[in-house]
Amino acid sequence: MKLVIKDQTTTQPRKYVIYRFEGNEVESYENPCNIVDVVYNTKGNTVFIDKTANSNKQHTYRITSMSATGVESENAYVVKSGVVRR
Repeated sequence: MKLVIKDQTTTQPRKYVIYRFEGNEVESYENPCNIVDVVYNTKGNTVFIDKTANSNKQHTYRITSMSATGVESENAYVVKSGVVRR
Protein backbone atom coordinates (compact mmCIF):
# COMPACT_ATOMS: atom_id res chain seq x y z
CA MET A 1 0.00 0.00 0.00
CA LYS A 2 1.31 3.41 -0.95
CA LEU A 3 0.14 6.45 0.99
CA VAL A 4 0.85 9.93 -0.34
CA ILE A 5 0.37 12.71 2.20
CA LYS A 6 0.03 16.12 0.58
CA ASP A 7 0.12 18.93 3.11
CA GLN A 8 -0.10 22.44 1.72
CA THR A 9 -0.81 24.20 5.02
CA THR A 10 1.50 26.97 6.19
CA THR A 11 2.27 25.19 9.46
CA GLN A 12 3.35 21.78 8.27
CA PRO A 13 3.97 19.09 10.88
CA ARG A 14 7.41 17.63 11.40
CA LYS A 15 6.35 13.98 11.28
CA TYR A 16 3.36 11.74 10.62
CA VAL A 17 2.43 8.73 12.74
CA ILE A 18 0.84 5.96 10.68
CA TYR A 19 -1.43 3.40 12.33
CA ARG A 20 -2.66 0.28 10.54
CA PHE A 21 -5.75 -1.83 11.31
CA GLU A 22 -7.06 -4.95 9.58
CA GLY A 23 -10.34 -4.68 7.70
CA ASN A 24 -12.69 -1.70 7.96
CA GLU A 25 -12.55 -1.44 11.73
CA VAL A 26 -10.70 1.53 13.15
CA GLU A 27 -9.50 0.83 16.65
CA SER A 28 -7.99 3.23 19.13
CA TYR A 29 -4.91 4.96 17.84
CA GLU A 30 -3.77 5.45 21.40
CA ASN A 31 -2.42 1.88 21.36
CA PRO A 32 1.20 2.01 20.16
CA CYS A 33 0.96 -1.61 18.96
CA ASN A 34 -1.02 -0.28 15.97
CA ILE A 35 1.79 2.05 14.82
CA VAL A 36 3.29 0.78 11.59
CA ASP A 37 5.72 3.69 11.06
CA VAL A 38 6.63 7.29 11.81
CA VAL A 39 7.71 9.27 8.74
CA TYR A 40 9.23 12.72 8.41
CA ASN A 41 7.42 15.39 6.43
CA THR A 42 9.25 15.95 3.15
CA LYS A 43 8.29 19.50 2.19
CA GLY A 44 4.55 18.86 2.04
CA ASN A 45 4.68 15.74 -0.13
CA THR A 46 5.38 12.69 2.03
CA VAL A 47 5.24 9.12 0.72
CA PHE A 48 4.87 5.98 2.85
CA ILE A 49 4.98 2.48 1.37
CA ASP A 50 3.68 -0.27 3.63
CA LYS A 51 5.83 -3.25 2.75
CA THR A 52 4.58 -5.38 5.65
CA ALA A 53 0.84 -5.31 4.89
CA ASN A 54 -0.77 -8.57 3.85
CA SER A 55 -1.94 -8.02 0.28
CA ASN A 56 -4.72 -10.59 0.76
CA LYS A 57 -6.37 -8.49 3.47
CA GLN A 58 -8.01 -5.08 3.53
CA HIS A 59 -6.40 -2.49 5.80
CA THR A 60 -7.49 0.82 7.23
CA TYR A 61 -4.91 3.45 8.10
CA ARG A 62 -5.11 6.40 10.49
CA ILE A 63 -2.59 9.17 10.14
CA THR A 64 -1.84 11.78 12.77
CA SER A 65 0.61 14.66 12.58
CA MET A 66 3.34 15.41 15.08
CA SER A 67 4.88 18.79 15.84
CA ALA A 68 8.59 19.50 16.18
CA THR A 69 8.13 19.35 19.97
CA GLY A 70 6.62 15.84 19.79
CA VAL A 71 2.96 16.73 20.33
CA GLU A 72 0.70 14.40 18.35
CA SER A 73 -2.53 15.76 16.87
CA GLU A 74 -5.82 14.64 18.39
CA ASN A 75 -7.50 14.24 15.01
CA ALA A 76 -6.55 11.49 12.63
CA TYR A 77 -7.14 11.03 8.92
CA VAL A 78 -8.71 7.69 8.03
CA VAL A 79 -7.52 6.18 4.75
CA LYS A 80 -8.69 3.22 2.73
CA SER A 81 -7.14 4.34 -0.51
CA GLY A 82 -3.69 5.63 -1.43
CA VAL A 83 -3.94 9.43 -1.27
CA VAL A 84 -4.49 11.63 1.79
CA ARG A 85 -5.08 15.37 1.55
CA ARG A 86 -5.23 17.74 4.50
